[in-house]
Amino acid sequence: MHIKWSFYFLLILLAGCSDQSTILQQIKASGELVVATRWGADTYHSTEYGAAGIEHDLVERFARHLGVKVRYHIADDFMHTIPLTSHNRVDFAAAGLIRSELKGNRVIFSKAYRFDAPKIIGLRGTTRNKDDVFWKNNTVHIVSGSGIHDIFSKLNQDQTFVKTKAHNLGSAEPLVEKLLAKEIDYIAAPGFLVDLMQRYYPQLTVAVPLIEPQPISWAFPKTQDDSLRKEVDWFFTKLQQEGTLASLIDRYQGHINGANYVSNMRFFKHMHKRLPKYKTWFQAASEKVELDWRLLAAMGYQESLWDEKAISPTGVRGIMMLTQITAKEMGVKKRTDPKQSIFGGASYILKLKKRLPADIPEPDRLWFALAAYNVGYGHLQDARRLARRWQLNPNRWTDVKQVLPHLRDKAWHKHTKYGFARGDEAVTYVTNIRHYYDLLSWQEQQNSTSLLSVANLPDVQ
Repeated sequence: MHIKWSFYFLLILLAGCSDQSTILQQIKASGELVVATRWGADTYHSTEYGAAGIEHDLVERFARHLGVKVRYHIADDFMHTIPLTSHNRVDFAAAGLIRSELKGNRVIFSKAYRFDAPKIIGLRGTTRNKDDVFWKNNTVHIVSGSGIHDIFSKLNQDQTFVKTKAHNLGSAEPLVEKLLAKEIDYIAAPGFLVDLMQRYYPQLTVAVPLIEPQPISWAFPKTQDDSLRKEVDWFFTKLQQEGTLASLIDRYQGHINGANYVSNMRFFKHMHKRLPKYKTWFQAASEKVELDWRLLAAMGYQESLWDEKAISPTGVRGIMMLTQITAKEMGVKKRTDPKQSIFGGASYILKLKKRLPADIPEPDRLWFALAAYNVGYGHLQDARRLARRWQLNPNRWTDVKQVLPHLRDKAWHKHTKYGFARGDEAVTYVTNIRHYYDLLSWQEQQNSTSLLSVANLPDVQ
C-alpha cells in the first residue's frame, strides 16, 4: 500500500513539474514551433527550390537552434496576423512587422533584427513632391493592419492629415499592379519592397520617403512567461555578432539598390531584342555545367550586354569576354563565336567554383566564383587572406566584399601575394549579376508582359 501511494505521489509531483515548465521548455518537448507569417517577397514565398524569404530563413534557423520543426500559419493578410498571436494560436508571428505602439497593447515585440524605411511611390512623370501627395486631395493606398497603417494613424493623430485607403491584403504587391494599371495614384509600402518592385517595374518612382527607418521585429503573445522571447532576443544578438544576420539579409537585399532607371530600362529592352538569339545556347551550356541558364545569361549581359562582337580596351572579347589565356584553357578557338564563348565562360565559372575551398557554403560559393571570374582567382584569395587577418570570415561574401576594394591600396600589397587589383569592380560585378539574374528569374515566372511592353520602353543601345 505504501509503495502504491508513493507511486501516485510521484505521478502528481511530475505532473506539477510539467505545469511549471516554461513555454520554451514546452516547445522543445513537443518538437514543434508554431509560427504565423504571411505571403510576401520579404517574408515567405514559394520558389522552384522551395519556400524562401527573410522571415522564413530566420525562423528555420531558430528552429534548428531549438532542435524542433516548424509549422506555419500563413495569414491571408496583416489583419489576421496579430490576432493569431494575441489569441495564443501561435508561438509568435514573423511577418515583417514594424514595431508599433498601437499593437503594443495586444502583443510583445522582440528586439529588432533589421530596419526598414517605408516609402510612398507613384508612377514616373506624374509625381512631384510631398505637397502633391499630401495636400492636394490625393489618396495614399495602404495595407490594413500593417505597421505602415499604424504610422499613418499616428501621423493623423499628430495633425498631419493624409487621406488614405486601407486594403485587406497580405502585402502591398497587389497594390503595385493597380498603380501600374493607373487605377490608383500612390502607395505606401516597405522600403525593401519598393526597391524590389522598382527593379521589375522601372516606371515606379519614390514620391516621398515616409519616415526614418523603422524596427522590424517578431511579435509574441502577452504572457507572464517570456522565456521564448528572451531566447529569440539572444538568438538575434548572436546572429548579429557572428555576422550571420547581415549575410542572410544580404542574400535578399544586398543587390537591389545598385540599379537605376536607365540601366533597368536598357536591360529589359535587350532582354526582348537580343537575348532570344542566344537563349538556346545559354540553356545548352546550363545543362552541361549544371548551373542555371539565367545565371549564365546574367553573366553574359554584365560582360557584353549580349553583344557577340564586344571588345574591351584590355583585349577580352565576345559574349562572355574571355581572355586569350582563358579561351585557350577552355578550348575556345574563336572568342567572338557566341556559342563557343558561352560554353567557354560556363565551363570556366564551374571550374572556379570547384577550385574554391570545400568549406565555403552556397550561395557565397557562387558569389566568390563570380568575383574570381572578374578579378582573378589569385586576387580573390588575397582578399580572403586579408579578411582572415582583419578577423573577418573569409568564407562569407558579406565579409570578403568589404575587403576586396582595399586591393587597390598599396598599404596592403605587402600582405598579398598578387598585389594590385580592382577589387571594387569585382564587388560591383557580382552585385550586378545577382541583379540581372533576379530580373531574368522574375520575368520567366510572369505569364504575360502586358505591364512591361517593349513598345513602351525607350530606345536604348
